[in-house]
Amino acid sequence: MTGSITVELSQVTEKVRQIRQELDLLLRPAANDIDGVRRAAEVTARTSPTTRTDDLAERARAIYATRRRRARCFDVGGGLFADPAWDILLDLYCNEQAGRTTSVSSACIAADIPSTSALRWINTLVRTGLVAKNPHPTDRRCTLLSLTDRAVQGLVQILSE
Repeated sequence: MTGSITVELSQVTEKVRQIRQELDLLLRPAANDIDGVRRAAEVTARTSPTTRTDDLAERARAIYATRRRRARCFDVGGGLFADPAWDILLDLYCNEQAGRTTSVSSACIAADIPSTSALRWINTLVRTGLVAKNPHPTDRRCTLLSLTDRAVQGLVQILSE
């Protein structure tokens, strides 16, 4: 009896975590609307003029959503389909296209892995020159992430194919 209650509690906890993550993606407001508009303009300027950025952003959102659905359906907790670097890049691209900023904690949630592992992946992306860390304009406790030009060019190339 205790074993089945533990399993049920574990399943409920996982479902709550998934719902929280989906709500965060849907409700994550820009920290600063003017900054968000500026960042969206910068990302648009870095994107190939022959490709519609809305289409690429929609494709990135669809890939990310499919990855989350696949993990929910087939992953039994072992990270079978984990690709946190890719998830972080897709999340940053979607947010930048929508004019939203992304905090480190939000990127950790998007990676769908434990925070300590996500932080290591973020630092790896920073070291490889795909992601930049930026101070939050009003909250010194928060660090924002952004894609570098190299990352945007790579994502545009991948999403355009």
